[in-house]
Amino acid sequence: MNLHPSQSNILWATSWITLYPTVRAIQQNKYDLALGTGAIFLTSINFWKDPSNHMNKIIDITMVRCVFVQQLYKSILDRNINYWILITASISCYLLGCKYYNNHNYWAYTYCHMSLHILSNFGVFALLR
Repeated sequence: MNLHPSQSNILWATSWITLYPTVRAIQQNKYDLALGTGAIFLTSINFWKDPSNHMNKIIDITMVRCVFVQQLYKSILDRNINYWILITASISCYLLGCKYYNNHNYWAYTYCHMSLHILSNFGVFALLR
C-alpha cells in the first residue's frame, strides 16, 4: 500500500473499535457475533500494523468477507433493516475509498476506510439489539 504511516496508523487505531461490539456480544451470549468481530479485530490489527504485508491483507479481507456473509445471514433471519442500512453505507464508503485510492487521493481513502470501520461496527450493534 502507498499510505503514509500516519494514514495507516489512523486505520490501525479505528480497527480497535471492533473490540467493543465483541465484548458486548459476549455479554449478551451471542458468541457467533463475538467470534466474527473478534476474528476481524485480530486480522485487522495485524494487517494495519504493517500494510505492506500482502498476505496479511488477503487474510484480513477474506475474514471480513466471511464474517459479512454470516452477519448478513443473521440479519436476514432477524429482518434487521437497521443492519442493512448501516452495511449499505459502509460498503458505499469502501467503494468510494477504492476510487480515491486508485486516484492517489490517500487521505480521502483513509477517511472513507475509517468510516467503513465505524459504520460496520454500528451494524454489529444493530445485530446485538
